[in-house]
Formats: sequence, structure tokens, C-alpha cells
Amino acid sequence: MVIGIPIMGYPRHMPGFNALQTSRVSEVHDNTANSRKEELKHKYQANSIRDFPKSVGVLVRNPAFVLLCLSAALDYLLIEGTATFGAKLLQQFFGVDLPTAGTIMGGITVPGAGGGMLLGGWIVKRWSLSVRGIMRMCMTFTLLSLLSSPAFFAHCSRKPMAGVDRVYPLNSNVSSGDVSLHLTSDCNAGCNCDTQGMEPVCYRGSTVFFSPCHAGCASVLNKKGTKTYFNCQCTLGNFTAQNSLFGAIPEAEIDLVSGSCVETCVFLYVFCFLFFCIMVFTFATMSPNITAVMRCVPFNQRSQAVGLQLLAARGIGTTPGPVLFGVIVDSACVVWQESACGSRGQCWLYDQQHLALYIMAWWIGLKLCGAACYGFASLVYNPPERPEEDDEKEEEGEKKTGLIENEL
Repeated sequence: MVIGIPIMGYPRHMPGFNALQTSRVSEVHDNTANSRKEELKHKYQANSIRDFPKSVGVLVRNPAFVLLCLSAALDYLLIEGTATFGAKLLQQFFGVDLPTAGTIMGGITVPGAGGGMLLGGWIVKRWSLSVRGIMRMCMTFTLLSLLSSPAFFAHCSRKPMAGVDRVYPLNSNVSSGDVSLHLTSDCNAGCNCDTQGMEPVCYRGSTVFFSPCHAGCASVLNKKGTKTYFNCQCTLGNFTAQNSLFGAIPEAEIDLVSGSCVETCVFLYVFCFLFFCIMVFTFATMSPNITAVMRCVPFNQRSQAVGLQLLAARGIGTTPGPVLFGVIVDSACVVWQESACGSRGQCWLYDQQHLALYIMAWWIGLKLCGAACYGFASLVYNPPERPEEDDEKEEEGEKKTGLIENEL
């Protein structure tokens, strides 16, 4: 409200408005007869509630406008889902803690999105692209973003989890082909373990247990903030520790240490670079898309066209985006949280290969649809015909526009 006060001080039209309108070259999509165009010009001004449905109908019958709205909605569908679960993907793919993952995603998306929007707007202004040129540019950027889609296959291999990826070291009753159903084994059957909370522990840098309980550990030592576990029945190196209260445990005899045996790999940096490229190429279409929308509709319907585009982006993209992306992510889950009442909670562990494959397929599918929308929009777009003798008038109008801009 405070910012609105100085905005109210602006006049209805800026200086030079009439001269600019006179010299402006119309790029409105032409899909009507002369009589219909006159009707649109004089009648459907959307100045009253009664004219609103007619004005909306005119916009909906504009195929170029509809395809531009759909392409923008598809981008929002991808962006919102990825933004919601981006930190979780980093956590699963590279084993980084959630605060660090959020910081990394913010460091990628903010400059990538801002830089992409500035890049797209600069290209349109630098080469004075027409509406059809903008559509083709957006299609090119959308296809370029596909080249970075393999970013989701860049991940650090996690250590195998006992009972999920491999049998328990001391378990001889479970076959290696059916380990996903046996977090509970002979060695921890009497511990009454559950999956309400995940507390991974690392066994000598090679195997991860879902929790100390699932490793059958009976004792724990907390020394300088690091927990070490011993007397673990599910490990090959279980033993009876002596003098545990005084911390006199030989290092070679310590069974498990809290953590997931995570080792940072170079693929984290590969992912960051490729995902930054995805953000730049995706957001480079945002500003040009709105520019094309405002040019391909009648001047008096521009505000309404932008409003309808934002409505489509929210309805098709922003709102269902996180839900659909969450369904895709959950489809790769291998260990679910089980609450006390028996209902299923959040997912604790994912299959990295399947998760990467599902997400990349989602991105490629929607990006191809978005590129197709821009391509069809450039084909169906029909700019108004202008006689050849008007070319000189256009040049004079451009000169006048330049003079007016210099004065402003």
C-alpha cells in the first residue's frame, strides 16, 4: 500500500504516448474478418462486466495466445515441483544435510533464474525480435534446456544398506534377491525395531544400517558429539566391550558410527553446473513469453491477457506442480516410515537410479511439450498484413519513436 501511493502520482499516459501509438506497428494475431475486427475495436473494450465474457472469448479464440499460455504453464509445472523438492533431491543424490542442500539450491536457482530472465529480455531488445521471432527463440531455449537434463543422473553412489541393498552380514535365512522386505532379521528380531525414525549408522565405511536398533546394538558412547555403537549383533565384528563407561574402546573394535558413510564426489559439482544451465535456459523464456503475449492480442486486452496467462500458470503449473512431482519422487521409495497406528508416513530411502530416471523423463516430456507449443504458436501466428507502401511510414515512425525515447 505504501508503494502504491507514489504510483498513484503517475498520469494516465506518459509524455509522448500519442506519438508512440501512432508510430507503433501492430503485431496482433489476425484471425478475424474486417467486420469482426471493427467490432473488436469499438465494442469489446472490456470496460464493463457485461463485456468481460466476450473479451475472454476473443482471447481464447486466439491460438497463438493460448499456446503461449500453455507453454508458460508447463514451465511453471516443472519449476514449482523442482523448487519444492530440490533440496530433498540433493540430500538423496549426494548425501548432503538438508540445510546445506537448501543453501546450494538457493545459490543455483536465484542467480540462474534472474540471469535467465535478463538474458531473454536483452536478446529480444538487442535484435528487435518480432512475435514470431520471440516464439522461435523460446523454442530454442526450451530445446537447449533438454541438453542439461542428464544432470539428474549425476549422483554419488550411496553405500549399500543392510536389509535393503544387501543381506545382513550375519543373516543366512534371507536371499539376496528379496532383501527389500527384510529390515528385520534374525540378529535384530528381539529388538522390536520400527521405521518411525531413521538414524543411519555406518559400519566401517562399507555398509549402512537403518538405525542402531536394526544393527542390534546394545551400547552407545557419545564422545565429543559423535556417537559410536558397539555390542552390535548384526555386524561381523560384534564383541563384548570392556571399560565402555570410560571410553576405553580400541578404535579397531568400534562397530558403527552415526552417519551414512557419505563421501562427497565430483558429480555434485557436475549437477550444480548443469542445473544452473537448466535454470538459465528455462527462465530465459519468461520475459519474452509475456512480451509475445502482449503483442499478439489487441492493445485494450493486454492487461486481461496477462491476467489469464497468470491464471493458467497457477491452475496448470504452480498448484499441481509440487503434488505431481511428489508422486513421481515417492514412486521410487524403497523404505517408508511406519507410524504407531500402522499408517504410512514419509519416505526414508529412495532408489537413486529409478528416481533419476523418473525425474529426467518428467523433465524431458514436459520440455518437449513446451517446445512443441512454441513451435505450433509460430506456425499458427498470423500477423496483420501491411501494404508495402507503408514501409516508409514505419521507418519514419521508428525515427519518431527514437526521438521520443531520447526526450524521455
